[in-house]
Amino acid sequence: MHGYLLSHLSVALFATAIWQGFGLPWYIIGYFLLGGYRVARSLVVAQVRDLVALANMGLAFGVAETISGTALILAAPLAGYLYDINPEMIYPLAIIMVAVSMLVSSVTIPQLAVQTNHTT
Repeated sequence: MHGYLLSHLSVALFATAIWQGFGLPWYIIGYFLLGGYRVARSLVVAQVRDLVALANMGLAFGVAETISGTALILAAPLAGYLYDINPEMIYPLAIIMVAVSMLVSSVTIPQLAVQTNHTT
């Protein structure tokens, strides 16, 4: 859980560094922090494993990857639309969306862990 939230924080710091940073060092740090996105995807797969029965594991991984892929597909046209309106709007909106995701995750993941522990 903590690693998942830290990966979200890393992505939010990426957006902040690219948005507010000046010069190559900030962009290097920002793109390094973007690695938190890849970590988050791996941690989602690890969390899915604990929430479903072994017989449904393939279906659960497929659903998790489909949701993740859908987010990537929708991100490109949304970013283009926002860029047309105001190019700098992308970064603060990304930070807000990551914060919302962190809030939802911090509320739902512990509840799922408790439910899983009671059913096993």
